[in-house]
Amino acid sequence: MIIESLKIVNFLSHEDTEINFEPGINIITGKNGAGKTGVLDAIKFALFAESRNNEKNNELIKKGKNYFEITLNFNINGEHYEVYRHFGVKKAKNAERLAYVKRDGTMVAETYEGVNAEITKILNVSKEVFKNSVFVEQGQMDSLITGTPKERKTIFSDIIGLTSLSKSAEKIRDIIANFRDQALTLQGANDRIKDLNSEIKDLESQKSDALQALAVAERKTEDLAADLEKIKNMVRERDEILSRIKNLESNIYSYRDEINIRKGKIKGMESDLLQLKSKLDRLNALESNPYYIKRDAINKYFIKKTGISNLEKDIRRLETSNEEYNNYSRKIEELAGRHMEYSELKRKYNENNGQIIKYRESHERYSNLVGIVKSLRARIDSENAFVQKFLETGGMRLEELADSASRREKINQEIISKKTRISEIKSTVVSYNSMLGEIRENEETLRGKSKCPLCGTELTEDHMAEISEEYREREEKILASIDSLKVEKQKIDSEIAQMENMYRQLNSHEVATAVSYLSDIKSTENELSRLESELGSNYSGHKLFMDKSAENDAISKKLEEYQKYEDDYVKYSNIISGINITELIRELGESRDMLMEARRDAASLLGEIGFEPDPSEYEKIESISKEIENMRSDVERARNLKASVKSINDEIEERNRSIIDVEKKLSDAREQLNTYKDVDTELRNAENTHSDSIKEQTKFSTLVETYSERINEDKNTIGKLQGDAGRYSKLMDTISTLNKIRESFDYNGIQSMIRKDASASMTNLTRKYLQSFNLDFDDIGIDENFDIKVTQNSMEQTLESLSGGEKTALAIALRLSVTEYVLDRISTIIMDEPTNFLDEDRRNNLKDIILYSLKGDNIVPQMIMITHHSELISVADSSYEMVKHNGTTRVISS
Repeated sequence: MIIESLKIVNFLSHEDTEINFEPGINIITGKNGAGKTGVLDAIKFALFAESRNNEKNNELIKKGKNYFEITLNFNINGEHYEVYRHFGVKKAKNAERLAYVKRDGTMVAETYEGVNAEITKILNVSKEVFKNSVFVEQGQMDSLITGTPKERKTIFSDIIGLTSLSKSAEKIRDIIANFRDQALTLQGANDRIKDLNSEIKDLESQKSDALQALAVAERKTEDLAADLEKIKNMVRERDEILSRIKNLESNIYSYRDEINIRKGKIKGMESDLLQLKSKLDRLNALESNPYYIKRDAINKYFIKKTGISNLEKDIRRLETSNEEYNNYSRKIEELAGRHMEYSELKRKYNENNGQIIKYRESHERYSNLVGIVKSLRARIDSENAFVQKFLETGGMRLEELADSASRREKINQEIISKKTRISEIKSTVVSYNSMLGEIRENEETLRGKSKCPLCGTELTEDHMAEISEEYREREEKILASIDSLKVEKQKIDSEIAQMENMYRQLNSHEVATAVSYLSDIKSTENELSRLESELGSNYSGHKLFMDKSAENDAISKKLEEYQKYEDDYVKYSNIISGINITELIRELGESRDMLMEARRDAASLLGEIGFEPDPSEYEKIESISKEIENMRSDVERARNLKASVKSINDEIEERNRSIIDVEKKLSDAREQLNTYKDVDTELRNAENTHSDSIKEQTKFSTLVETYSERINEDKNTIGKLQGDAGRYSKLMDTISTLNKIRESFDYNGIQSMIRKDASASMTNLTRKYLQSFNLDFDDIGIDENFDIKVTQNSMEQTLESLSGGEKTALAIALRLSVTEYVLDRISTIIMDEPTNFLDEDRRNNLKDIILYSLKGDNIVPQMIMITHHSELISVADSSYEMVKHNGTTRVISS
């Protein structure tokens, strides 16, 4: 599996992060809390939909957002896979979970559960095994060698799946215990079935007796119900007669009330007729009043008087407006000159303002460019000063500095080549030592022998001396070759030390900074040249902007001086513009003519009336007219009252005749009621008898139901007990089978086989990796309890006695061995803060191993390492820096 890219949106502190990973060493750096581990969390969530600390999914959403999404692209055996996960919270707080997997652009799985299942198939191992082998959590790598044997055993067991097998065995043990508890409850089922069958036979006999008694009770209840219904019909007939009597009595009371009400009305009407006589006399007196007789002419006269008063007010208003118009016209003529000057200044100001707006962008760009150019010049001077100082103190020429990257790579290749030669020398020395051992063994075999052990030939003293001399010469040649190789190794070690020193110098932060400054100076000078050219092209617009701005400042001061006069001019112009002088003069003439005509009409009306009307008497005319009108209605009312009295007397006579008819019907109904006088007693007796019969029927019915229910319950119990007997046999068989499975999962079962295989495989793999690291280890072994034994210089060493570099190399070799054992091959290793808990020397050891072994020999096709130690950047094929600002992480690639 090679991870190609990762896109993170609104996940933890990442708002919109995209990383394109490369084969080789990928290092992610940044300060603590910058969001580095969030990248690892996103990869895990994309693959397995789970978080590092088991947070709820909505806790992974970036603050202020309502969803997150992750897209992971990776390659396995030439097939490209895209994994997508989306989680959101809607307004109703319902979770929105979307996911899919595409292989070479074709959809192969959807939904969270479907994607989880498909990922397991793609990886071809379980989720836990993949996570434990590919992901190296903080402190986990170093714990393989620094922890106690028990802790190491726990870590190895977790990684290769033994812990999972132990947990499975424990679960099976719990299941067996549960099955044993169930089996205990199922014993003795057959005895219980026999007792229940006997009980069912007794219950069925009792049920038969109860059914016979129930049939007798039901017939008796039916007969009593028929008798009860006859009596109820008689009660209903009696109640109908009572209701009819009540209605007839109510009708009589109603007729008598109506007669009394009508007699009261007649009495009131006769009283009203007496009062109306005095009002007729008052009517004649009011109709002879002179104001009432001349009321129309007097009304017109006072209307004319009101019109004359209104016309006089309008004339005075129009004369005032005419005078105001003339005054404001004179003032406008006085301000006309200053108004012309103000308008010209305003025109010039607006014209300049248009030029200012037109050239504002050139002015602002020019001002910004001045600051930028100044800043770039200072930056070039600062970087030039740094480079010159570095060249003076570092003893390096400028062309050497510019070529430092290629020189560093060349030195690195030479170091790798020389270390390869050292490995060859070591291998050759081992072969020579083996040859020496054989020679010395042969010498020891021949010593004291008279015959050759191979061919049986007699050995003379001369022959023995010849053979010994030959062995001595061969031994001297081999020892001379070993000494020569040791001299060559010392020389190469010295050369490697010098080269590594030179490599570290060329790979130092100061060299990297100086090279970076050289590149930046060149690009900055090009940018400076371009900006200075742009500065010149914007100068003319900048100057015009400044000139017109200064001119407008002077105009603004003059406009402020003239503003008061202009305000008065506008105010007076607005006033007279609202006055139509022609219409005003016309209206004034018409109002004067109307006033003269109204005065003539008022004089004519006064002659018609014959006297000057008093306003106070005039005001009484309306009340006199109303009083007269009211009295006329009283006359009409008197005629209506007489007709009403006659009509009511006729109604009283009609009600008296109706009372006689109702009293006869009431007497007949009372005689008919006497025939039903004992019906209530008969009804109570019949209801009591019928109720007693129903109770007896219910009692027998309840007994039948009770017996039936108990019989059914017993039959159901028998059915269950019969099933229990079968289940008991099956449970015991299952318990036996599960015991065998549990024993196979337990420590001495399949786990023992896995430990043996893992011990042998990881020992061989660790030897392979340690050999590529060029360490002076004779041998290494990992036993079945995952205890690690290291042999160095023919002596077994404790892990604590190893140097820091040896510990680091051993930890990496162990980690790679575990991964290759679990996955059959190594493709990607993801390490989270592997430098945590390492001192500076061990961090440098780790850097050298990555640079000269893992990277040089291409042992790991892809490594993604998260660290806050920036010195590891120098060994990276690709590096990414995480920076957090205002709670949001962004990525800087280099």
